[in-house]
Amino acid sequence: MNFHDTNGFDPNIFALTDLEKEFGPDDTAWQFLKWNPDYRQAFHQLLDKKSDMDALEAILAHIKSPNPEVIACAQNETCRRRFGIAAWLDPDEERLPELNNPDDSWFFPLMRPLQEDTMLKFRQRDASYEKRPGGQWLTVRETPFGYREILRTGPRRPARLPAKKENHCQKLVFTAIDCSVPIDAQLVALEKLVRTQREYWNEQICTTDSASVIIEPIGWNDVIRPSRVEEPDFWQTVGIDALGPIRKQIEECRSRLARIHRKLDDDDLVLHFGERFPMPKVPGGEVATPSRNRYLKALLLIAERIPPDAFRTDNIDAERPGLAHQIARELGIVRAEQPRWVKVFDEGMSTWHLRRAKSLVTHFYAWLVHAQVSFADEAKKAKEKAAAT
Repeated sequence: MNFHDTNGFDPNIFALTDLEKEFGPDDTAWQFLKWNPDYRQAFHQLLDKKSDMDALEAILAHIKSPNPEVIACAQNETCRRRFGIAAWLDPDEERLPELNNPDDSWFFPLMRPLQEDTMLKFRQRDASYEKRPGGQWLTVRETPFGYREILRTGPRRPARLPAKKENHCQKLVFTAIDCSVPIDAQLVALEKLVRTQREYWNEQICTTDSASVIIEPIGWNDVIRPSRVEEPDFWQTVGIDALGPIRKQIEECRSRLARIHRKLDDDDLVLHFGERFPMPKVPGGEVATPSRNRYLKALLLIAERIPPDAFRTDNIDAERPGLAHQIARELGIVRAEQPRWVKVFDEGMSTWHLRRAKSLVTHFYAWLVHAQVSFADEAKKAKEKAAAT
């Protein structure tokens, strides 16, 4: 319930709705991407093109309540490269359609680490299956939404009874991780990838409590060639033992890769968005922002009010003077008597908030996916803050 002051001002103007409190990183990113004028234009242009039925059915097969009307030109895959989304979804959809597999993601093209290409290695090295040390190499089939079944390269191992498991030997899963962005989402995908391979080996080989993590520059031991990625200096070769302690290894990867990302950030080599969306602080220890207000929701409300052509400006403050004040008036924060926190927020409209809202729509929605930032987490923070006061 929102409480209003005597002047009709809602102190919880930037509070999340009950529905928004359920939004994970995918749905949160979608709230911004769907306002992207380039995405909207491309979607509506593709509506005139008939979908290939096989391609459409392949997409709808992932969706719990499939509706072909919300997908445009199913065979056109440029949305994955341009916007990081698995299919051209109608931008008028309030939230992303629920997927059948809870491990899948509409933004899997942004999340996926680069798997080792085992078939390529056989071709390059002219290696026979019999010469492959340790038997098969495994990869996992990928769809636009997530991982599926194991793909085997090499001779199949004879079936073994559980009582005859082999002693532990490493089954390293190698990927390339992009450290130019927050690594949270890639580690979510990596864990799913490693667990899929673990299921395959688990009935044949014993597991271990000893962690085995390899993190080396791209090109290390020719596991993943630098030519497979853009800006190879930003990527790391990462290996994890599928039969080792997966969570422990993932957390070690998180610690070491996050340091690499921070170093790139500190050296101004990658895009930076700053802190993870705290509300602007009120100076001098005055009354703070009511805890239910969330800065990410404030940026969404601003983004929804930016005219489409303003998203294409290089400097929105200079090229659209007065827009920040106009949006502030529409939000209802321009008042004769403002709480101090509202005045502080209003003063930052043209210098910070408008530009950040624009950036979240044009490209930094992907940052929300990479960093796994969501309205659901923001709601949790607000609840914890309220409980502590």
